[in-house]
Amino acid sequence: MAKLIEVTQRAYDNNWIQWELMDSQKKDGIGHTATWSRYKWVVTNVWEEFPREHLKRLSNIDPDFKLGRRPNDVPIYSFNL
Repeated sequence: MAKLIEVTQRAYDNNWIQWELMDSQKKDGIGHTATWSRYKWVVTNVWEEFPREHLKRLSNIDPDFKLGRRPNDVPIYSFNL
């Protein structure tokens, strides 16, 4: 499975959050329980300001990244690494 990363802004404090889709059954991963699906979105990074340098690195790795909008007009950057 490719590594999926999304970066978006959290509404209540305006921090920027990086979400990563992780395989809960992978060795040394996030673990697995009977109530979870195999793949879970996990927060892997938080920034108080727009993560310009981090997004630049990710966009160099995935030049076909997508910039979308949440229903509340918050931007979401999606990377497939």
